[in-house]
Amino acid sequence: MTDSHSAARTPATGNRLSRRLFVTGAAATGLAAAGTAVAQAAPGRDFGRPRPAKTLDVVLHPDSLTAPDKLPTGVVRFQVSVSQPAGRALLLIRLRDGASIEEFLANLARTSSHDPAERAQAARDLDAAAEYLGGAGVSGTVKVGFTRILGPGTYHLVNFNYASATETPPVKVVTAADPCQGGYPLPDDVIIHTHRGDDWGFDVPTGTLKASGSHQVFNSTGSAHEVMLAPVKPGTTVAQVEEYYASMKLGKVPPPDKVPLTGWPNGLGVIAPGGSAVLHTDFPPGEYLMFSYITNTDTGYPRAYEGMFRLTKLV
Repeated sequence: MTDSHSAARTPATGNRLSRRLFVTGAAATGLAAAGTAVAQAAPGRDFGRPRPAKTLDVVLHPDSLTAPDKLPTGVVRFQVSVSQPAGRALLLIRLRDGASIEEFLANLARTSSHDPAERAQAARDLDAAAEYLGGAGVSGTVKVGFTRILGPGTYHLVNFNYASATETPPVKVVTAADPCQGGYPLPDDVIIHTHRGDDWGFDVPTGTLKASGSHQVFNSTGSAHEVMLAPVKPGTTVAQVEEYYASMKLGKVPPPDKVPLTGWPNGLGVIAPGGSAVLHTDFPPGEYLMFSYITNTDTGYPRAYEGMFRLTKLV
């Protein structure tokens, strides 16, 4: 299996799907909501020149993760990297009352079932067990940052290998208590998860995204979603992506000339319905596929297979 296959979550065998499967409405409205939240978290802040939030480094290892034991409250920025080239993903979650991390991880494993109905149920159970607050998909020498507002409480950092269907993810429990002094970052552009009728997708009001920049992400849908960005072959078309995902849905490994992706995906981890976060990127400019691979809680298939993707340029 090539890196580009893994980046696309190609099933390793048959119809088996990766654990990764578990894992926008106007921009003005979202920006106003984010501004209100920040004002409540740090009253009196001059938003024209916000003081940068303290950056917390998180390193994902194959069998552990390096991260602070405590988090600040308010505006918090995470910078996520991997110690080995293969892609991994960080989830920042807050368990709901009565749920356990063991329950969450068990349902996470069930999203790799052969049965779409079981995958769909597992995705519903995950939603019931935890609130998704962001995270990062990251690979190679790339570092991915994300910023969001945290209140006091207990959180879990989940580190998983999204190409593995059997590996138990390392987890770190962290607490947030003391307020930080950082202001909310000023975004360069906006990405909005959208749902209109039967269509799920992304709005990018500026048309293109800054390759090295900060992107305000709003989930305006009723489902959890991510924002993954993978480089694609120049000239890739929507029809080619649809053909690729159609093969994936059938459990078939497409031949190399039918694989549009040319590298691992990197981007923002899962955020809950109505949630928002800022994605910080420093990626090479070029053509990219933006997608959400989160499992549809009704069908058991990744949303990307059902049209939740967008070809975009990073400039």
